[in-house]
Amino acid sequence: MHRWLGLAAVLFVLLLSVTGIALNHGSDWGLDRRYVSWDWAIAALGVRAPAPAASFADREHRVTQLGGR
Repeated sequence: MHRWLGLAAVLFVLLLSVTGIALNHGSDWGLDRRYVSWDWAIAALGVRAPAPAASFADREHRVTQLGGR
């Protein structure tokens, strides 16, 4: 039992280490410019885009207000 608990603890610490490094160096690795496109992950997290409040086009650019942004 001690062996299995130790293995579970090692896996948990490795998971925390890898995700912590990814969070700490996300901007260096370009992770802050990537978006989640997995439908199952978006549905599981309950992420929904707000309805556009306003949208303006100027030649090839478009500005859209979503929520407060």
